[in-house]
Amino acid sequence: MTHFIFDCDDVLLDWHSGFETFIKELGYEPDPSGPTQWKRGSWIGCSDDEASGLIAQFNASPAFGQLQSCEGAAFTVWALRDAGHSLSVLTSCGDFPDLMEARISNLQAAFSRNGKNPFATVTILPLGSSKFETLKTYVKQHGSGHLRFVEDNFEHAKAGLANGIKSYCLRRTHNWDEEANDIDSGAIWVGDLLRVVSMELGK
Repeated sequence: MTHFIFDCDDVLLDWHSGFETFIKELGYEPDPSGPTQWKRGSWIGCSDDEASGLIAQFNASPAFGQLQSCEGAAFTVWALRDAGHSLSVLTSCGDFPDLMEARISNLQAAFSRNGKNPFATVTILPLGSSKFETLKTYVKQHGSGHLRFVEDNFEHAKAGLANGIKSYCLRRTHNWDEEANDIDSGAIWVGDLLRVVSMELGK
């Protein structure tokens, strides 16, 4: 049995669309072609510090707890669960109690099937924090060979690789340049979650 660790924002839940709607309602006009880097300032048309503040503001808003699932995410989660694998969520969206409650409720609403939650654990870290030490804990629990990590943040994916975990990185506009310059990280770049199912289950 393999244990799959999923990032949440723009892997399981469509954070980008929710955030884009939020900032447009505040009067911003983000570039419709999407962000070209992890920091969102240039995409929004403001400083990176202002963008960070807007992200924190959105994550504390009611809209944060009402995100839709990403395309293929529900199928992927349950295909893996039905094949006998276990799953966890590891997200660094912010660790305020109300925010954490909203995240967990959102995941349950989006992914529960017949009242059953597919995720063994949901670990929520402070906004923007490193996942390295938490991933190290997973290695101690499961052994690196029994783990898979699915991310869209290349830096986090590399933290998985540094812990010996087979790590997938989902292509997003913000990481295209990173993929183009990735010569030997060992990350497995995939266009969507269904590719993860195909590679892991042969479907």
